[in-house]
Amino acid sequence: MSVLRWLGTASGVGVVVALVAACGPPQAPPLPVTPTIVWSAGEPTSDLESDPWVAAVRAAAVPYAVAVNAVDTRSEELHSTVSERSILRLDNRLEGDGGDPDGTQRVPGPWPFDPLSVEVAEDGRSAVVHGCSIDKWVLTLSQHELPPSDPVKARAMVIKLDDGTYRLDTTIGSDVPCESDHLTIGVFDPLPVGDWEYDERDVLTREDEWAWPIDG
Repeated sequence: MSVLRWLGTASGVGVVVALVAACGPPQAPPLPVTPTIVWSAGEPTSDLESDPWVAAVRAAAVPYAVAVNAVDTRSEELHSTVSERSILRLDNRLEGDGGDPDGTQRVPGPWPFDPLSVEVAEDGRSAVVHGCSIDKWVLTLSQHELPPSDPVKARAMVIKLDDGTYRLDTTIGSDVPCESDHLTIGVFDPLPVGDWEYDERDVLTREDEWAWPIDG
């Protein structure tokens, strides 16, 4: 963008100077910061923690929770631990919630999960991790308190990519009681209590490429 400016001189002769202002694309907003996590009984320590399928569930839990609360799915941590299909589903869900504070949900922390068994597919490309979790692990506009901590049965679907890395694809809860000896609950400090209303255009994704429209 150029701006014309009239400069007067002592002789009364004016000079027109063109000032050029740089107009580049707007910079991307900063990535969300992961809050401190306070654990009810220390970090998870089940006998299955070293299993790669369980490790994949653990690796995805924090970046996924941060993405939900920040309505921002850009982070490398998220894309390196969660399947692209799952991230697309999250993008669509966040955009659908935009502008509807009564339907907007936040999560108190990473998904609580005590793994009990791992069922690997015959081709070795996917697995179902069975375990215990917490029913309705969400906060809403009208319900800011933590949900009841009685364990229920849950499972996580994990896939293995061609390069040998793992991605969390789906988590499925239930209301069926579950016996758990190692379920520990991690809660963000502080809890997400900001403005619950946002526009779908406020959802930050990698698809945006930061080609933001400029008003006016």
